[in-house]
Order: sequence, then C-alpha cells, then structure tokens
Amino acid sequence: MIIKLFDEKKRAIKLLNGSISCGKNLRKAFITIGKYCKHIGLNKERTSDLVLDWLKKQNCSSEFDSVIKDLEKAVNSVYKKDYIFIHDINVKIFKNEVDFINELKSRGEKNIAFSLLYLSKIFGNSFYCYHQTLHRLTKLSIRHIKRVIKKLEVYGFIDIIRKDKGKKIIFKNGKAIKRYSYPNTYKIKIDGEGEVICLVGDIEDIFDLINLIK
Repeated sequence: MIIKLFDEKKRAIKLLNGSISCGKNLRKAFITIGKYCKHIGLNKERTSDLVLDWLKKQNCSSEFDSVIKDLEKAVNSVYKKDYIFIHDINVKIFKNEVDFINELKSRGEKNIAFSLLYLSKIFGNSFYCYHQTLHRLTKLSIRHIKRVIKKLEVYGFIDIIRKDKGKKIIFKNGKAIKRYSYPNTYKIKIDGEGEVICLVGDIEDIFDLINLIK
C-alpha cells in the first residue's frame, strides 16, 4: 500500500492492520485512527475502546498509565474539536492560479506557491502549515522556505494571518535544546476562477502537481 502525504484513510487502515514501536508518533497514530473511526460513524466511547485494543497489540515500553492518558486526550480532541478527516482528495487547479504562479521569478518561489495553493484546497483558505510540510513537498531547506514565504507575501500571493510564535522551549542544563512553534496561518489571495486545468488527488511531492499542469 503506497501512503502519500495526505491520505489519512490509507494511513489509518495501515496502522490498524500493522504495528508500530511506541515513540514520538504514538499520539499522531491515536489521532489518525480516531479520525478514521469518527469518519465511519463510531462514537467516542467505541473509538476509545478500538484504539485501546490496537494499543495493546503494539510494542510499547512507555508507562501504560501515561500512554492511556495520551490516548484519551487524543480521542477527546478528535470529537470535541471535530478534526477533519482527509480522504478522496480531488482538488481543482484553475488556469488563472497557474498563470499567476508561472509569473514568479524563481523555481523555488513557484514550488512553494504551488504547495501553498494545493494545501489551501485541502484544508480550506485560511489554513495553517508547518515549514516542515513545505520541506516535505518541495525538498527545499527550511531557511530557503522562510525567505520565499516573505517574497510571496510581498508579491500579493498570500496573506500571513498569523506568523509562527514560540510556544514552548525545552531547556537542559540552562541551555535551550528544542523549540516548539505555532505554524504560520496563510490565506491565498488569488481566487481560482474560469478554466480548470486539472484535478489533483493525493501527491508524494509538489512535482506530481507540476507534472500534471505542464
């Protein structure tokens, strides 16, 4: 089963049918499975039971009580905040959007712009996006991505509704070793209208989209 970047249905089914080592991605697994269960109509209590049954089959060395608390928080968040379950992606790319992006100066600007456009059609306009997600889509460095985003704002392609702010800094021996940040929240300022060039499903990277519109 090929798992692309945004296909949560395939990812959830793969998780349910397989196993993982309990680590930093365990909460993400709880969220993914929880969203899938909610999508197929299970209530919160049934979802919690199913995720717990799945957890018992995993290779987990963490303290079980702590993991159970994470599981309960994750499932509660899925239902309380009504998390979106991403599946059957089929977004429209319009000619006027492509024409605007093709007028940008550099390949990096075009790749980041197409990535943000694609993400806006999946998550809605406005949407938040981590720099790491753009890195996965474009293979560009985080430093380069930050420079390009500033340019795209100047060009009038995006509004940055909220810029990343420090959320939490972890210190060790008086030295900051890790910094967690909120992602930027973006709004695409170009309204897609007129001729539809292509319909795009889930992708592995932004070059899947670029190859479709050539």
